[in-house]
Amino acid sequence: MQVLVHNKAQKKFKKIADSELKERLKDAFKLLSDPFSLDTIKIKGEEHTYRTRIGKYRILFIIEDKTVYIVDFDTRGKVYK
Repeated sequence: MQVLVHNKAQKKFKKIADSELKERLKDAFKLLSDPFSLDTIKIKGEEHTYRTRIGKYRILFIIEDKTVYIVDFDTRGKVYK
């Protein structure tokens, strides 16, 4: 599957100062080409929206056809707002 990152998520990613976290997220973005190989759960009330966990962070993404769109990522308390 092709992985695309939404502008909002790209801006957040560029602002991260912690290089270790940045690398972990970058690796997770690559792994999303096969999204169900990770700890992936469907978001209730949403048709094509899923989330996966990377440490204390959650990555929200949408699967349409053969494309994964990374919509947002943040800590658990902030990402679902």
